[in-house]
Amino acid sequence: SCDLFINDVLIVDDGPTSSEGMDSFDVAGEYFFHLECSGPGGSISSRARLVVVNPTPVLRISVNPTQVQVNEPFTLSWASANTTSCDLFLNDVLIVDDGPTSSESTDRFDVAGEYFFHLECSGPGGSISNRARLAVVNPPPTCSAGTVNVVATPLRVSESAGLAEVVLDRTGDACGALVLNVQTLAGTATEGIDYEPVATQLSWADREFGSRIVTIPLLDDALDETVERFGLVLTRVSGADTLLQSGAVVEILDDDRPARLRFERNRVARENAGVVRIAAVLDQPSGREVRARLRLAGGSAIRGSDYGYSDGTLLIFPPGVTRVEKQVVIFEDTLVEGDETLLLELVDSSVAPRSPIGARLGSRRQMTLTIRDND
Repeated sequence: SCDLFINDVLIVDDGPTSSEGMDSFDVAGEYFFHLECSGPGGSISSRARLVVVNPTPVLRISVNPTQVQVNEPFTLSWASANTTSCDLFLNDVLIVDDGPTSSESTDRFDVAGEYFFHLECSGPGGSISNRARLAVVNPPPTCSAGTVNVVATPLRVSESAGLAEVVLDRTGDACGALVLNVQTLAGTATEGIDYEPVATQLSWADREFGSRIVTIPLLDDALDETVERFGLVLTRVSGADTLLQSGAVVEILDDDRPARLRFERNRVARENAGVVRIAAVLDQPSGREVRARLRLAGGSAIRGSDYGYSDGTLLIFPPGVTRVEKQVVIFEDTLVEGDETLLLELVDSSVAPRSPIGARLGSRRQMTLTIRDND
């Protein structure tokens, strides 16, 4: 029988007298195999020595492609074997510390020049380094397309001007012909009421620069309105020019006087009338919403005892409406009393300032409701 020792540690006891096998070690070092065999004629021993070393690191790094233009992408990749970590330097500046042993990434540079990627990897078997070179060049000079700019947007014009003229200016090298579609687009201004729709094409020849004018007819009216807007949309049909704006905005400024708001008339009602309608009127239609409020300005009638409001005190005139009524409820009692009065005035819907929103006050901004006693 035979006993086998590795570095003086028994690993086979009373083993066979002959054997052949394969094995491996995962730790580098010096290993001694000591064999002791015995038989009827006595004992004998022998030994063998094995040296286990760490594997040699292997490294590959590449840049693809090796030359690009400014801001063009490239791929940097590396792979290594028998290593545990890698450091990456770009032009001798450390950019990845204790990084992975393999990697692939895409990047780009915005400055022309020569770039060296130097990779150092290490493992139990030692260190290894390798490098790759990338050339970044400026793109060759070419004739560039032009630039189209709306000279003034938003363009503000009075509704009585008759026309709105939008100016488009082409500048730069202006290489290649350019054709644009131009079309109006409704906003708060209404097509056919505030302006006439326009759909046309503008064109410039190769290397031609300068201005083009789009003319839009405006339609005047007599309504007091807020500023109204419509758009002009630009669409490239052909050419590579840069459109600094995708369109333009035209603002139509109103030039009509505001409507004037007043009470329709004073009212007289008997105590048992139940409900009295108070009317406020505009002297002309308005394109705006007009808001005002009834406010007590004086009188001998007492709210809650002699009268009340069935639908609040806020007056709202939608655009185009010239007359609005509010209901005042008369409370009947059995007291013998004289006539009582209620003095109302028109004020802004927020109470201050005194002028209503969307209109001006007319001459009859106050009215009197007289309640006749019937007891």
